[in-house]
Amino acid sequence: MPLVCSPRGVLPVCLAALGIVPGTLAGQHLRPEERQALLTQLHASRAQFHKAVGDLTDAQWTFKPAPDVWSVAEVAEHITVSEDALRQLVLEEVLTAPAEPGRRRELPAKADEVVQFMHDRSQRFQAPAFVAPAGRWPSRGGLLEAFDGSRAMTIAFVDTTRSELHAHFRDNPALGPLDGYEWLWWLAAHTERHLMQIAEVKTHPAFPRRRG
Repeated sequence: MPLVCSPRGVLPVCLAALGIVPGTLAGQHLRPEERQALLTQLHASRAQFHKAVGDLTDAQWTFKPAPDVWSVAEVAEHITVSEDALRQLVLEEVLTAPAEPGRRRELPAKADEVVQFMHDRSQRFQAPAFVAPAGRWPSRGGLLEAFDGSRAMTIAFVDTTRSELHAHFRDNPALGPLDGYEWLWWLAAHTERHLMQIAEVKTHPAFPRRRG
């Protein structure tokens, strides 16, 4: 089977290389290699997020390529707000849905499809109002602190959960039914998708350059 890698992703994690082979899930709990793959991705994208925004000037942080295009600050806010929202979706909606232990055997595993879909920036979507940027943090430091706190909670959940993530499902508007594990990959890949968006802002011809 070919490796399932990010086609243009910020983080070149290959699911198959880590032993995650679609359609061969054993049981409903996370296997050690599944847990480690998610943890690797979550730790790495946290570091990439800090690298992408930490050393920007104020002008670079707030630069908007166009009135209807988000600045780096706005993208970073969306990443941060979405982290909480997606983790809560897993905890409060996916895992509270009735368990369907037999359903996983009837559906194709989609962790690789989730990553590929989220890394495809040719498809653009309107963010729901509740995760759209609204100037929630007056300083970059406050935003980064909020992101780190939220990501720490996500990592702690993935690291310790004994929930039957493969037995609970919720429909995804783009990919159909996803189990709890696949929804956690959606969360992880969401960060990477918007790190790509930040990189796009930085390539704009009018993006402010450092002096000296």
